[in-house]
Amino acid sequence: MGPVFTVLEPALHILGFTILYGLLHDGTVAGVEYPVFLLIGMVPFLLFRNVALQLMESLEANRALFSYRQIQPFDTFVARVLVEFTLAATVFSMLFLGFLWYGLHITIENPVEWIMAILLGIVFSFGVGCIFAAVAQAMPQAKILMRLSFFPLYFLSSVLFLPSRFPAESMPYLLWNPYFHIVELIREGAIPNYPIAYGVSANFVIRSTLVSLFLGLGLYRARRLAMMRL
Repeated sequence: MGPVFTVLEPALHILGFTILYGLLHDGTVAGVEYPVFLLIGMVPFLLFRNVALQLMESLEANRALFSYRQIQPFDTFVARVLVEFTLAATVFSMLFLGFLWYGLHITIENPVEWIMAILLGIVFSFGVGCIFAAVAQAMPQAKILMRLSFFPLYFLSSVLFLPSRFPAESMPYLLWNPYFHIVELIREGAIPNYPIAYGVSANFVIRSTLVSLFLGLGLYRARRLAMMRL
């Protein structure tokens, strides 16, 4: 059921929110059909979430491998990122082709900008995942809180609707969320003439990524021997 759920999760999210949105509004957002708008933002966000959370779980899932001296916890982190990226790319390609077959208009306006924004999100999530792994190893009870943290981020990262739907007074706070910037940059690279939210900055994401990597790799360095205990 794992591979099936990997495809069904974004597909069911898109179907459910498309039906709900269609009942409340017209069928287009930012000049594209709402399912296309969702696909472009949702699949990358689910990839970022899975990278962070699967890195947190990779220590326990691969603990038996640490009996081999050449295998380090960092190796399992990198392997998990590659697996999640491959799965997300496969799911996105399947849904992309499915949308084209159904007759929805979907293109990638600026592939280089689009890919760079996704890669930046992956690297940022890798740093977050290293932090989560170190914290979870020291305090296993914290796993539930770290998992739950992505539930509000799902709604606060502009995955489901345009930032203009948020109250104007909330925007200064939303701009502290790196995933908000990343999702907006991804959509700017994919959707022609996308009205990117005021204040979104690639420089902020780069700085946040450097901070997450510094903290994540620093904690990994400090906890790596404890992570390898069988």
